Amino acid sequence: INYYFDEIDQYDNNYNENLIISNMIINALKLEKKLYYFFGFLVVVISCFMLFQVNVQFLKEKMHQISLISSLGLSRIRISIILLIYNLSFITVMSLIGLLLTNVTIFLYIKYNIFSFIYNSLPFNIIYIDFINHETILIILIINFITLLSTIMPIYIINKNTYVKF
Repeated sequence: INYYFDEIDQYDNNYNENLIISNMIINALKLEKKLYYFFGFLVVVISCFMLFQVNVQFLKEKMHQISLISSLGLSRIRISIILLIYNLSFITVMSLIGLLLTNVTIFLYIKYNIFSFIYNSLPFNIIYIDFINHETILIILIINFITLLSTIMPIYIINKNTYVKF
């Protein structure tokens, strides 16, 4: 097999242009990924704000029962820890269920072509979400941190603004 390097040199200029275009496409896809993360976190922040409102309402409605439990000997810190553990476990389980449902929709698309109206418009191949991945674990930790803030704040607000301390 003989290779003629003169012919390769004449296409070298096009190859460099394609590299630039390829790098631009890769950078655009990275930007698109960051935008998806931003909108996903925006949804998480709105959901945590809703959780904040639900927690405030829950604590206002249950203030009598909480003060009764407090008078029976359960400290304010333990009540707060119980509420924190409950909310963090609830959000972690719901996040994992969300990831599982995403993988189910991807499976239905790949196997039965069911969600083709969503996935056909994406400019990249659809792959399953790994549960043990640094990005997935980081997202779940950030969601739990935001949930932690949305749980601590109602306890502080209710405790500060009411006469019944728990």
